[in-house]
Amino acid sequence: MVFVQTPDGMRELSLEDFEAGVRDGQISAAALVKFPIITGERWVRAGDLALFQYLYEPAKIHFRRRFRLGRFPWSTFLLILLQVILFIGLAGQSSTLHLDHLIRAGAKNPAHVFELGETWRLLSANFLHRDVWHLFFNMVFFFNVGATIENTYRKQDYWLIIVASSLGTTLLSGVMSDQTTVGASGIVLGFFGAASVFGHKYSRILPRNYRRYFTGIILPYALFILYVGLVTAGTDNWGHLGGLF
Repeated sequence: MVFVQTPDGMRELSLEDFEAGVRDGQISAAALVKFPIITGERWVRAGDLALFQYLYEPAKIHFRRRFRLGRFPWSTFLLILLQVILFIGLAGQSSTLHLDHLIRAGAKNPAHVFELGETWRLLSANFLHRDVWHLFFNMVFFFNVGATIENTYRKQDYWLIIVASSLGTTLLSGVMSDQTTVGASGIVLGFFGAASVFGHKYSRILPRNYRRYFTGIILPYALFILYVGLVTAGTDNWGHLGGLF
């Protein structure tokens, strides 16, 4: 047993509870403790114990206390607004864009990218959509997962994830398929991948209320989208895989 002096009086803790309290930052280095096996009847500062020094990681405690997903995701919102404006500007009164219209606007087309050298299409194709429903479903996922990524990663990393998943989408699709494709679903899969990697890398220090989201929910959603793509004709599955990778 470990005895800890608190403002509310002395607490008697099991070794497991003491270790959990140190890891969670509930027991400070200045707290007076009595650990009979080590200190006998003496009261010492918790920070003087080798066990405390081994367990106490202030950076992780700070992370756990400060980590929040509640900030408004302005970058994600502005990207969605851009995609909606692009679709309305290109489609006008129509709800669907024809293939030749999409190609002129910047769709990924292997002949244009690799033979004509129009490499800008590797990025632009990710922000175009063929019809209203394509735009709607992509934007729902884009906001929900993109907001999480924007609040999780540093700003420069958020943009790096977008650029990397955009290029991963169109490059793998362009190499493996001769389809002309558009859509932000590759970026969405990139968001899913980034969230899953973050969750598994930092699961030990994530606040409990976020741990299940990052480690247990994100990846099945990504696999579900991949499955839907596989059973839906005309879906750019190579692009999805490229974005996720």
